[in-house]
Amino acid sequence: MPSLGKSLLPLLMVFAGCGGLLLAQEPIGGSRRITATDCLTQFVDKLIYSSERVGVLTIVPREGDWIEPDQVVIQLSDKPARAALATAQARAENVGDIRVSEKAAAAAWLEHQAALNANEQAPDPRNPPFPETSVLRLRLTAEGADARIEQAKEEKRVNELTAEQAREELLTYQVRSQMQGIVTHVYKQAGQGVQTGEQVLEVVNIDKVRVEGYVTVDESYLVETGMPVEVRFTLPQATGESVVIKQTSTLGFVDVTVAPIAKRVRVWAEIPNINGRLKAGAKAEMEITVPAESN
Repeated sequence: MPSLGKSLLPLLMVFAGCGGLLLAQEPIGGSRRITATDCLTQFVDKLIYSSERVGVLTIVPREGDWIEPDQVVIQLSDKPARAALATAQARAENVGDIRVSEKAAAAAWLEHQAALNANEQAPDPRNPPFPETSVLRLRLTAEGADARIEQAKEEKRVNELTAEQAREELLTYQVRSQMQGIVTHVYKQAGQGVQTGEQVLEVVNIDKVRVEGYVTVDESYLVETGMPVEVRFTLPQATGESVVIKQTSTLGFVDVTVAPIAKRVRVWAEIPNINGRLKAGAKAEMEITVPAESN
């Protein structure tokens, strides 16, 4: 009787697979395919924007609006802050006090020099027109005028810092987008009050999708990040039929923790969302190819 081990190739059929499909796990050219189960999609880049301060909302996008990077997505009423900035800028740009102080110092030093010149030209050096105490007083007055110049310059510097602080304060009345995407949730509308840290809207970038599923504990020791994966989606068509979309990628993550109840390990791969057709929460099928040398 011929040996069955030599005449038949082993074929292991398992009811695993995402979406409850009957999928085969078999060698392909020495490699092995592992099917991840319960695969679902989710968007990778998602941000929830909150207010940085208490105020009243004046600008909030609507659900479905497309957001560009650095676009204002939250704007609070900022009239008092703008008025404070205008005042601070006017003070920072004022150089009148410096000019007045410079003129006063120049006049004081002229008076001091004139007293010195008069004493030098006096017929009797023992009886000068300006006593020593008067000359000293004129010198101190001139030095005080120099000090007022430095004081005026320091006040201008402080005013410039105050203006900069007012500009930074004004920026806290708005929040700008950190990425492009679509508004998926709006928690607060324009005209409503908001507290510091309160959520206002959610923006999702739909350019990239993460497909997340599970493998058995034994299979988790075979799969590694970077291994090839094939992801399949079944999408309905207007004709009533369905089309299967296939995309290839690489395994991006193998969890280091076993799920305590299901006793399985989470894995995921990321793929581009071509034409933005894929939606978060949709079912998918994912197969991981384990090279022969890894078996």
